[in-house]
Amino acid sequence: MDLIIECPMVYTVCVESRFGPIMGGYFEGRLVYLGFGRNEAPIRAIISAYAGPPLPVSASASQRRDFKQIVRHIERRSDRSRLNLHAIGTPFQEQVWTQLLKIPYGKTITYKQLAEACGMPHASRAVAQACGANPIAVLIPCHRVIQSNGRIGGYHWGQELKKALLEHEAKLADESEPAPEVIKQGALF
Repeated sequence: MDLIIECPMVYTVCVESRFGPIMGGYFEGRLVYLGFGRNEAPIRAIISAYAGPPLPVSASASQRRDFKQIVRHIERRSDRSRLNLHAIGTPFQEQVWTQLLKIPYGKTITYKQLAEACGMPHASRAVAQACGANPIAVLIPCHRVIQSNGRIGGYHWGQELKKALLEHEAKLADESEPAPEVIKQGALF
């Protein structure tokens, strides 16, 4: 008798950027995670919750090339790629993340404004928690949400990085190139 154990394959890649290392995770051909640092644990947790314990595998050459284009877009806003994202979360989180995609490049909104856009004007804290659970940093721009008092607010990777991202985007916002188109598939997309 043959024992067959199926294990989801998650492909991981890490690229250096002006903001430090950026880690990506691909599952079934879609980007499911983008975060700062070199930690694969969040990628494993996302896939485990969705499809069972994953087997991390280094990304292929084409996946590495694609991820480098994503990082170039983050750094220069120069790539017009179509991004194939698959953010996995609760229905509420997905609603918040969908609203985050509507925030214009180089602009910010408050947690209260985001809660209102979600149709839940008194849910600012819940919206902030959904922002903190965002598995695809920068591309789903939770860093563009600030406190009502004008303070920068929290960020999973620290306030200094959030501030650097906002300053960087503000400098590039005047350029005429649009942000990349996001292909919506899966749980959120």
